Amino acid sequence: MKEVSLFIALLLSCSSSFSQIINGYARVTGISDRVFTLNNVNETGDTFEDDEWVVVMQMQDDVIGITTNTADFGSLGSISSAGLYEIRQIESHTESGGEPATITLRTSPVNSYNIGDNSRVQIITFPELGSPNYTTTGNMTSEQWNGNIGGVLAFEVEGTLTLEHNLDADEDGFRGADANAGSSSGCDGSANYIRASHEYSADKGEGIYRVNDATYEAGRAKILNGGGGGNSHNAGGGGGGNFSAGGLGGPGYPTCSPSAGGIGGLYLSNHISASRIFMGGGGGAGEGNNDYATNGADGGGIILIKANEIETVSCAGVSITANA
Repeated sequence: MKEVSLFIALLLSCSSSFSQIINGYARVTGISDRVFTLNNVNETGDTFEDDEWVVVMQMQDDVIGITTNTADFGSLGSISSAGLYEIRQIESHTESGGEPATITLRTSPVNSYNIGDNSRVQIITFPELGSPNYTTTGNMTSEQWNGNIGGVLAFEVEGTLTLEHNLDADEDGFRGADANAGSSSGCDGSANYIRASHEYSADKGEGIYRVNDATYEAGRAKILNGGGGGNSHNAGGGGGGNFSAGGLGGPGYPTCSPSAGGIGGLYLSNHISASRIFMGGGGGAGEGNNDYATNGADGGGIILIKANEIETVSCAGVSITANA
C-alpha cells in the first residue's frame, strides 16, 4: 500500500490562469471483497487502467444522531466510515459502453465502506506524474463535487515535485444550499430547526450525511457539517464546518430575537487523522424575503499529494488551497 500525505499550505511560485483536472472519478455502488461496481464515471481528466493506483474514499455515511426539531438536530451519532480513505492498485476491470463497470483491486481494502441511501463512496484515479521528478505546467484543480463524485485532487510524484502553479480545490466540496423564494413580513420561525423546503425557512447546506428525507431539507439546524438555513425573515444561513465549526447566520430583520439565523455546521477536528479526512460543509442559504437572499457557499474540497520532496521557485503568488 502506498502512503499518502495531506498538504494544505501556502507556497511561493509562479502561476497561470488555466486549471487542469487530472483525475478520473466514479461512484461505487457495490463492494464484494476486491470487486467494486461503478457508475457515474467521469474519465475526462484521467482513465481507470489496470495496474494503476486509485484512492477509495467514503464521502458521506449514515452518521446522523439527533433528528428531533431542536437546536441539536443534525448532531453526530457515530462517525462510522465517513471520511475514511486508502490507496489501492487496480488488478483488472470490466467495461460497458466504453466506461469501467467494475474494478477489481489487487488487494482487499483495509477499511469497511458503506453503500446506502445516506452514504456515498467514490473511487478516484491517483496518477503518477514525472519520471521521477515533475514540474507543474499549469494550475491543477479537482472536479466539483456533484453529490456522487468529485471534490478531490490527488497525485503522486516519486521524486521532487516543483511547484510553479496553483493547486486548488476551492469550493469543490459539499454544496451550499439554494436560496428560497421567501415571502414573510417579520421575524417568525426561530424554532423551526427542521422542516421541508418552505418559503419561510431556507435550505440547509450539504455535509457528511447524505439527506434523502425531504423533511430534513430546511430550517435553522445544522446537518452535520452542513450549515443550517435562515428562517424568516431575511436571516442568514449558517456556515459550513470542517476542522472548526461554521459560523451562525445573521439573526434576521430587524434583529430578530431570538435569532432566526442558521446554525453553523459541526466541527470534525476530533475525527480527522492520517486516514480520515472530510470535505468542507456547504453553507445554508439565507431566507429569501425581498428576493435578496443568496445561495450558501460550497465547501472546500480535498488535496492529496505524495512526493519525496516539494520545492518552489522564487516567484510569488502560488498556493495550495482547499477553501470555501
